[in-house]
Formats: sequence, C-alpha cells, structure tokens
Amino acid sequence: MLRNAHGRWMLSPRFVLGGYLLPLVFATVAARPDCPEETLLNADETGEVPCSCFIQGEEAGVTLAAPANHYPIEILRVGILWKSAVGSALDTLETGIHVYAGGLPDPGTPIQTFNGPTFSDGSINEFDLEPLAGEARIESGPFTVTVEFLNTQPSPSSLQAPFTPTVVADAAASGCRAGRNVVFTGGSWTDACLQGVNGDWVMQVVYRRLECGPQLPGDCNQDGTIDLSDGVSFLNWFFQGVELPAPAGSELCLTDPAGATAVGLQIMDWNGDGVLDLSDGSGLLTWFFGGTAEHELGQACILTQSPDCISSCVDSP
Repeated sequence: MLRNAHGRWMLSPRFVLGGYLLPLVFATVAARPDCPEETLLNADETGEVPCSCFIQGEEAGVTLAAPANHYPIEILRVGILWKSAVGSALDTLETGIHVYAGGLPDPGTPIQTFNGPTFSDGSINEFDLEPLAGEARIESGPFTVTVEFLNTQPSPSSLQAPFTPTVVADAAASGCRAGRNVVFTGGSWTDACLQGVNGDWVMQVVYRRLECGPQLPGDCNQDGTIDLSDGVSFLNWFFQGVELPAPAGSELCLTDPAGATAVGLQIMDWNGDGVLDLSDGSGLLTWFFGGTAEHELGQACILTQSPDCISSCVDSP
C-alpha cells in the first residue's frame, strides 16, 4: 500500500508482468514485427475421396473468408491435399495455383499465380507465394484459391482412375458445404456441391494480416492521440486498477483481467526498461508538459502482434 499526498492509503502499483514476462527488446521503430501467420482450413480430412474428374484447363478450389477485422491480408501459402486411391503415383505437374480476390458467383481474374506446381501423391502439398513478384493482397472477404489442371484425368469409372492422383474431398458428416467449394468447368464458375461433389475440398491457406493492431506508443486510452488524458488513464490503472479502454472492435488490448498484456507493456512502457511503474506515467506527463524524453519507441505508429488490438492510429505504418 502507498500513502498519497493527502495521507490516504491507496492500492500499491501493480508490477503485473513479473515472474512470467519474456524479455522483449524493441531497439528502434525499424524493428517492427510482421503480423502473425494465420491458417484457414476448408475441411477436416475426415475420410478422403479423390476426385478424378477434371480435364485440362478446368479448376478446383475453395472460397474462404478470414475474420472481418483481419483485413487487409496477404496470402502466403496454399496447401492442397493431392492423392490417388492406390497411392505412390509419380509426381504430377499442373498448370498453376491461382488466387482470386472474390468468391462465387465469379471470383474474377487471378491476382497472383504460382505457375507449374508439382504435386506429390499422398500428402498436403504446400506452395509458397511469398517469393513471387508482388503480393496476394486481399482487401475483404471472401476470396478464392484454386488449382488449374494441365492433365486430363481418366473418368471416375475407368480402370486408371484409382491410380490417378488429384484433388480430394473429405467425407465428413457435414457433406459438401455450399459456397465453399468451387469448380471452373465449361468456361464458367459453379458451386462444386451442385456438380455432385459430396464433401469439402481438402485445401488450406496461410495468410498474414497487413495491419495487425497498429498502435501509437503511449496511447493509454486508445483515442489515437497522446495527451494529458493518457497520463491520467495510466495512473488510474496503475494505482486503482481501472481497466484501460480498447479500440473500437477489440475486446482486449493493453490490459486484461490478469494485468498488462504484451502489447500493453510495449505501448505503456514509456522509458523502455521492461517494467511498468510510476516512472512511465510521470515520463509521459513530463513529455506532454514540455519535456524532451519521448516514448522509447518514438511518436509514430508501430505494428503489434496482438489479434485483440485493431488500431488506435490515424495513419497505420
């Protein structure tokens, strides 16, 4: 407990991250982290049914959507289960992996293509889009990823079909879920469920948010500016446990019921010593009233890796 200037007892400051804090080093704003990778799965791989049913120029794919507050995103990798009924087939070269910025009824034209993918039988083949020129940037969902076939496959009833590796649908009880599985046949797009596919294509996408919680260092009350109210908010939280607000659309950001979050330490640690204490609040107020010691991370927006912080910055980095 501490005694204030009026002789009243107050709650002691909370050194909230002691004992389990991993050291974080943010030497300069240039060391901003990338946003964390996220994965979208279209199927749960409950049973596997290869679909030897495509000809050259046709496409099979999935339409997916990330959480609305994750956009804009960049598609990093596309994974496709490629399998024959018998197994151990030779590797297969196909035309390309395409990324489209839209969904059904017409995804549009590809915004990025991985040309000449080679598939191996019996596993999820993952294709890395990051080395390609440009980026597969998606502004809002849904979006679509497909494989375009180079090789015409034997009909499902033929003797060759069990030996032919191809895309795979799962056999989950949910069946083929409308709007999630697409095919391009006969020069037009359609829902794969309407073409007799009984499950979901086993495909997945790894993406990264391009704006994962831009934050303004020292913005304790999350209003997008640094002023006297931030110092007051910090001191109210520090001495009395008054929770700090989160930006619109976020559930948590700088604090949670256990104390300060990792982002909270990053944003509120004015002097950059790795500990939240009275010196951080006084440092903020001293700077506001004319001091020269600005926040350790500067006065520009920085990226954080928290999925719970949308943005408190007017201009994202």
